[in-house]
Amino acid sequence: MHKIILLLLAFISIGMVQAQTALIKDPDGYCNVRDSASVRSKVLDTLHEGRIIFVYPEEAKGAWLLVDYFKGSKMLTGYIHTSRVVLLNNLTAFKPVAANDTLLQFQLDSFQIKIIQGKFVRQGRQLKYATPQGQQTFIKSIDGKFPWGTDGNLPRFEYKHIEMKWGLETLIFPPESFRDLFEPNFHLTSAP
Repeated sequence: MHKIILLLLAFISIGMVQAQTALIKDPDGYCNVRDSASVRSKVLDTLHEGRIIFVYPEEAKGAWLLVDYFKGSKMLTGYIHTSRVVLLNNLTAFKPVAANDTLLQFQLDSFQIKIIQGKFVRQGRQLKYATPQGQQTFIKSIDGKFPWGTDGNLPRFEYKHIEMKWGLETLIFPPESFRDLFEPNFHLTSAP
């Protein structure tokens, strides 16, 4: 179930422009993030199995992948060996069963994923802006988190409801788990 939840989060994550979304898959349960593409380089961090990362295959150095990941609100970068990473597009595909402007639903055997979007509600939200010298003002954070999917603009839409069903079980994700994801585009979204 843990892997399915992480897969669901990957569906709704907004990836980097040229990056591919991937998961840490290591028999030890964790892997090291290194300063450079070598087992002898400095260990910058440790990521646990199932962690979502963004991989840049075109920046690979031999068997080492350049990756980005978030720790809190900070974006960190380092190298991970390819044997410790599984690209989401290499996982079993969910089939879309419903897609329109407000609803996206996928199914794989007895597993169902349902995502509902609605208009962004500004009331009660904490918006922080930044204006770098000589540049346009952009949204730096919403409710203290990096606003995924906004491209720096005030969002028009946000995720309202995410649930997963398998067999007789239903898991409804708490809104706090996706309150930093905006501008879903259900017509361009696909499941790996």
